[in-house]
Amino acid sequence: MFSPEPNVKWSQVIFQYILSSLISLAYGIASIIIYNMNKEINCTTEGILLQDWVLGSGLVYCIAVPLNATIFGIRNKYGAIIYYTYLFLLYFPFNIAWSIVGSVMLFKYSMNCVDNALWQMAISSLIFHWITILFISWEMISKCIKIQDTK
Repeated sequence: MFSPEPNVKWSQVIFQYILSSLISLAYGIASIIIYNMNKEINCTTEGILLQDWVLGSGLVYCIAVPLNATIFGIRNKYGAIIYYTYLFLLYFPFNIAWSIVGSVMLFKYSMNCVDNALWQMAISSLIFHWITILFISWEMISKCIKIQDTK
């Protein structure tokens, strides 16, 4: 089941890693900046404060880059096991759960702050989470199809 990815040009892998890292860091840093600019605002009527959700998203975006770097480029079977365990058992479930929490906080308990930069950053982060979930799902489905084709 776990196998390294087929031979892909190393430059293509590096480009993909750098691009995804820059995007993730940009969202993370922007989230942390918006959090710091809106610490005192009270947008949330119940549950987790919207600021805390945005800060959590920003920290995850920033932490994901060095985590990905530790498993980047491992092309053997053990590297594949580590990568897919991290991706599907840790990062994927967290993104789903955090997106659900963010959706509830945003659309149920924070609608009085729609004009605020914090709310706009939260919606942007939420969209980024769901795009990440779709890409991970696509990778999971692609991997399952490859496994089925080899049988």
